[in-house]
Amino acid sequence: MKDETPLSVLLVAQSDEVAGRLRVAFGDLAITLDHVSPDQALSTLSVTRVDVVLLDVSPFPDVPLELIASIVTVAPHVPILALVVNDADPRALAALAAGAHDFVSSEAAASAIVARLRSAAAHRLAEKGDQPVALKDLVLRSNDAVLLIGRDGRVNQANAAAAALFGVLTERLIGEPFGTPIVSNLATTIDIPRRNDEPIAAELFLLHVLDDRSDDAYLAILRGISRHHRLDVDLRLMMAAISSTSDGIVIADLDGVPHYQNPAFQKMTGLTLDDLRMAGGLLRLYRDVGTARAALSAVRSGQSYRGEMRLIDRQGAAISVLLHIDPVLDASNQVIALVAVHTDVTQRKLTEDRLAYLSSHDPLTGLANRTLLLDRLQLALERRNRHGAALCGILLLDLDRFKQINDSLGHMVGDEVLIAVAGRLKHITRPGDTVARLGGDEFAVVLDSVGSLDDIWRIALRIQQALSHPITVQDQSLMVGVSLGIAIDDGRTTSAAALLRDADTALHQAKARGRSRIVLFEEAMHTAATTQLQLEIELRQALHRQALLLHYQPIVDLASGAIRGFEALMRWHRPLSGLVLPDGFLPVAEEAGMIPAMGAWSIVEVCRQARRWRDQFGSAAELPVSVNIHSRQLEQTELPHQVRQALREFNLPGAALTIEITEKATLRDLDLVVTQLQQLKELGVQVVLDDFGTGYSSLGHLARLPINGVKIDRSFVQSMMHDPLSITIVRAVITLARELNLGVVAEGVETEEQRAALLQLGCTCAQGWLFGRAVDAEAAAEWIARRRELSIEK
Repeated sequence: MKDETPLSVLLVAQSDEVAGRLRVAFGDLAITLDHVSPDQALSTLSVTRVDVVLLDVSPFPDVPLELIASIVTVAPHVPILALVVNDADPRALAALAAGAHDFVSSEAAASAIVARLRSAAAHRLAEKGDQPVALKDLVLRSNDAVLLIGRDGRVNQANAAAAALFGVLTERLIGEPFGTPIVSNLATTIDIPRRNDEPIAAELFLLHVLDDRSDDAYLAILRGISRHHRLDVDLRLMMAAISSTSDGIVIADLDGVPHYQNPAFQKMTGLTLDDLRMAGGLLRLYRDVGTARAALSAVRSGQSYRGEMRLIDRQGAAISVLLHIDPVLDASNQVIALVAVHTDVTQRKLTEDRLAYLSSHDPLTGLANRTLLLDRLQLALERRNRHGAALCGILLLDLDRFKQINDSLGHMVGDEVLIAVAGRLKHITRPGDTVARLGGDEFAVVLDSVGSLDDIWRIALRIQQALSHPITVQDQSLMVGVSLGIAIDDGRTTSAAALLRDADTALHQAKARGRSRIVLFEEAMHTAATTQLQLEIELRQALHRQALLLHYQPIVDLASGAIRGFEALMRWHRPLSGLVLPDGFLPVAEEAGMIPAMGAWSIVEVCRQARRWRDQFGSAAELPVSVNIHSRQLEQTELPHQVRQALREFNLPGAALTIEITEKATLRDLDLVVTQLQQLKELGVQVVLDDFGTGYSSLGHLARLPINGVKIDRSFVQSMMHDPLSITIVRAVITLARELNLGVVAEGVETEEQRAALLQLGCTCAQGWLFGRAVDAEAAAEWIARRRELSIEK
C-alpha cells in the first residue's frame, strides 16, 4: 500500500485525548481515523470495513487478552497494532503473543506511527496466508531475557538471553520453579542467583498471556541492572507505591517537621507541605497533643507507635485516623527521621458511634432504650447500697389511649404522638433522671437520689398531669392519658431487672383498676403476679394437653319441665386444686391471649359431644347445645369457618349449635359483629344475646343484630321477688322479646317462686339450679336417656 493511498484506521481507546493527539499528529496525511471505546470495538468491526485496528493498551493494568482475541475472531483479516507507552513497555511482547501484528510507541513521531500502520496494512494475514506468531517463537526471538511460565509456576520456555542472565544452559531452566510469586502485571526488582558468582540485580516485568494451547501463562521479562540502577528503580517503585496509596504518609524529622507528604495526606488534610511546615509540623496537626508528644518521644528512642489519633484539617474539622509511626535508622542504627502513616477511619468511627448509640437508644424518640435504662438503674442501686444515698426508684408508664390512636389514625400519627410524649417527659423530669422508651407506648423514668417517697409521688403526678393535656398532631387534638407503676429500692434490692419487674407488676395493677391510675408496688403484688403467672403456665399446658372440660346445664320448658337444650360451660380440672370454674381462669386466659384458642376448642368439643349423644340416643338427643363466644373470638374473622368445619366434621346440622354472645361483645365493632353473626345464621346456627339488660346497647343497636333470642341475666331473676325495679326489667325484656319475635331464657332460676313468676310474666324457658346444675357429659346423658324414655311412653 503506497503512502498516498488513503488508510482507514479504527482507534480503540478509552480516552478521547488519545484520538485528539493522533489527529493533530497526522495532520493532512492520508489517514482516516475513527475512534471507538473498547466496549464499542466489536460491534463497529462487525459492520465497518477498516484497514488497521490501533489498540491503545496503555490504560489497561494488563494486556487486554480477551479483547484482542475477540477482535481477531470478529475481523480475522484486519491487523492489530498495539499502542504502548514506550519501546520498553513489557506489554508489547504480551500483545504480540495475544495476536497483535505489531506494536508502536505513543512517544514515536507521527511519521513512524503511520509507517507502522501502513506496514501492518500491507501485510494482512488474509493476503499472505500467514498465521499469528507463535508465543514460543516470540520468546526465542526477543532481545530481552524472557521466560514463559505455566500455571504451575514452572518455566516452560526460555530464550538464550535468559540463559545468559542466569548463567546456565537453556535446558537447565526448563521445568524449574520460577521462585518469585506469580502476580499479574508485577513490576519489581529481584536478585538472580548465579552459580559460583555474585547475584545479579534485574528488573522483572510479569505479564499474563495465553499460551499456544490457550491456557493461562505468564511472560517474565528480565533486564539486568546495576546496583546503583537497582536502587534507583527500587526508589521509583517505592515512591510510586507511596504516591498511589490511599493512606496519608508523612516523612518528618524527630520534631515532627515534615520533609515529604504524599498526595493522599494532602487530600486528607487540605494542607500543602509548606502549609504543614508553617503550621509547626505534625504536633500542631494532632488534636491529642499529649498523646502525640508521647508518640514522638517513643519514636526518638527507636520504638514504633500504634494507636488512634485525631487530625485537624484546613477547615478545623477532626479526622479520626489509625496512626503508625516508625523510626528511620541510619547505617549506625541511630534514629534520624520518622515515617507516619495515617489511615482515615472517620467514616468507620462515625458508623461505630452510630451503632453504639442505636444499641443504647430508641431510634424513634432518641430516649434511652431498655439496655441503657437497666444500666443506669443498676448504677443508681449500687450507689445507694454502697454509700447509703438517697432513695432511687423507677416509674413505668403506659399510654391509655394509644392503641385507638394508632389503629384509627395510622402509625405515622402514632409515631408523632410518641415523640411528643418523649419531649414532655424530658421537659418535666430532672436533669439527672433517665427517661427511656421500652417499646410500643411504654416509657420509664429512673429516679436517682430522690429525697423521699413523697417526692417520687410528686414526680409521678407531674407526669400524669403533663400527659393529661391534649397532644396536637397534624392539626388534630389527641388525648392520651397515662397509667403509672412505681417501684422503690428498699435498700435490699440489688438487681435492676428485679426492680423493673416490680414496676411492671404495679403498672399492671394500675391498668387493671382503670385508666389514669398510679400504683406503688407492694410485695403482695409480686406474690399475686407470681401466682397468676403460674396459673397461666398451667392453663397453657391444660389447653395444649386438652385437659379442659365442658359441663352441661339443661335449659328447660318452664311449663312442662321438658329439656329444650343445654348450655356448655367450661371447667378446668387443675392438679392439686380440683375443678376450677370460669371465673377462676378466664381473666388470666384473656390477659394471656388464649381466649381464641380456647373458644375454638370448645366449639369442636361441643360438636363432638353432640354427635356422640345423637349416635347413642337418636332423635331424643336432637337438642341444641349453646357455647359461649368471647368478644375476642367474635372479632376473629375465621369464626364462621371454624363453626362450618366443626359441623361438617361431625355431620351435624346448624341447628345443633347455639352461639351465645354478650352485649359488651357487640359494642366494639358492630359492623363486624353483624357480618359474623349473619354468616353463622346462614349455617343454620342459632344466636342468643346473653346477660341481656346488663350492657349498654340501645334498642336500635339490638334491632340490627341478627339474633334468635335473649337471656335474662341471673342478677335480675334472683332479685325480682323483692326488688320492684328488677321485676319491672324482667317484664320489659320478656315483652320486648315477644314483640321482636325472639325467644327468651331466664338464667339463675333457683326457687319455685321464681319459676312461677317467670311463667306468669310469659317467659317460656329457663335454666338454673332448680332444674339442674352443670354436670359432665356422662351425667347429662342420663337426662337425654330419660327424655327418650318419656317419648317412648307417649
